[in-house]
Amino acid sequence: DLPGLAGVLPANGWAWLRPAPGGVLATLGRFGALALRTVLLTPTGLAVPLGDTPAVTPLRDGGFLAASVDGRRTSMVVRTAEGTSAARWTAPGAATPVGDTVAGTLVRVAATEGQAGADLLLVDPRTGSVRRRLGTDRIPLGASPTAVAHLAGGCFRNCQLAVTDVRTGRWREYPTPDQGPPRTA
Repeated sequence: DLPGLAGVLPANGWAWLRPAPGGVLATLGRFGALALRTVLLTPTGLAVPLGDTPAVTPLRDGGFLAASVDGRRTSMVVRTAEGTSAARWTAPGAATPVGDTVAGTLVRVAATEGQAGADLLLVDPRTGSVRRRLGTDRIPLGASPTAVAHLAGGCFRNCQLAVTDVRTGRWREYPTPDQGPPRTA
């Protein structure tokens, strides 16, 4: 039993749980409904609202970056662990925060026409200013504090897994087993 979950889980609902600094991120929804929201469940049972979106990633400083796509742009809001807004900016297109690194927050910006993958950018999480472009037409698989793993967007067999050092921008490629199209976690 997770403290606070019973108080926020909607009737006929489900929760996607992820560990986060200060508690557990819970993205909540109802079967048959499109509306989603994300809260931070603290050890004391408090449910801190972080946004009406599943696109929330923890930041290294204890805050959270939440993205809400609205047509041709994405509103990004940095929230504190208490749920208050600490910063806000807008990204063009559909953007999703993937993870926070020592060199900035990894943001996936939706593919342009003809691309299967996306642009991968390291941004300042408080302003949105681009610190480094990691690649174009890439599929992000995950981010650690110092590296990002990604694949080519058009890869379907015999893919090369790329791991980029976020401080230098250099990457190495590794062969992957030939098991069909790649999938993100």
